[in-house]
Amino acid sequence: MSHGEGAGRWWAVPLYSLLTALTIVLAGCSSSATPEQCCSGGTSGPQASPSARSGVGGSPTADSNSPPVSVAPATTAWDRLSAAGDPDDKLGAKEAGLADQYIPDRGEDVYRRPRARWIRRDMAAYLLRVRAEDPKLADSLGWQLQAIPPAWCSLVLPSRTPEQLAAQVAAANARGQSLANRLGVRWEPPVDNRKRRLLTFAREEAGRRFCQAQANAPGRPVPDGVAAAGRLPGKPGVADVLDSALPVAYSPAWMPGGGGGTDIGGEDLRLAYVGILVGSAQVQERSWPTALPCSLIGEQGLLQSREISETAANIRELMKSGITTKREAMKDATDFAAESFDLMEMRRQCEE
Repeated sequence: MSHGEGAGRWWAVPLYSLLTALTIVLAGCSSSATPEQCCSGGTSGPQASPSARSGVGGSPTADSNSPPVSVAPATTAWDRLSAAGDPDDKLGAKEAGLADQYIPDRGEDVYRRPRARWIRRDMAAYLLRVRAEDPKLADSLGWQLQAIPPAWCSLVLPSRTPEQLAAQVAAANARGQSLANRLGVRWEPPVDNRKRRLLTFAREEAGRRFCQAQANAPGRPVPDGVAAAGRLPGKPGVADVLDSALPVAYSPAWMPGGGGGTDIGGEDLRLAYVGILVGSAQVQERSWPTALPCSLIGEQGLLQSREISETAANIRELMKSGITTKREAMKDATDFAAESFDLMEMRRQCEE
């Protein structure tokens, strides 16, 4: 979690200091949103048209006496891209019709040569569709949107329903709002309504494209129900950064000077992906989450009610001394909600 300008102030919050190792801002829904609106609400805008790929490369297979089968033309940019080749084709940004920020920077090899930046055709078509909902906001998220299909299809839906995820977000937001109330500052949730709407659409579009069977059975894993673009990279315990949705520069184990592939801990990657799924990871500041050991989850008063009161007391002291401003205290409450979601997610991982 990146605390921005207020990062240095957490040394004065002893009980909360364990969370300084977390470098992610996880998001919640608007406090006015219902769980259904948060994670399973409707979409805004037209739905993706069925792909016309069956008509690529000649007529659909049938016996020679069958009449020709008419195929509806691909009318959108994402349908045309899907119809132009195989889902696992590797495309460059220009060929995919995407700006560079949608494709992670893979760094350099041992000879300081930039690695090729590419994206799967089916993922590119998905990003084009999501971008159409809110181009400016989608552009600001860029490559982070690639994490949504694997997070939704491979992490969330096999283990919980959208309503259960919404309840987790709401519980984290309630903790942040409680802290804001104790500090006497205005409450600002980690994610505004505009971003929530785009992320909701992106989740549902990922389910339609990459794991329809799994999306129809939330809360229990569906074997072989997830397309390649919706699967987590690498092995369960570790992933190669070159196969993940994030740039090499944001890996916790990244070292300057390039080199070969860099392994990312599976727990860290899962935590980051779910964080992107529900809100905004502050990865623009080149930070990434680091999961706490399971032995610390539930200890040290974390996620206990007294943590809120003790954190509030410490921040009030900082406000009295002039170290912390009221505006910074508002940001602290927002971060507290995001970090609470982070802890809840880590606890879930430890219990699996």
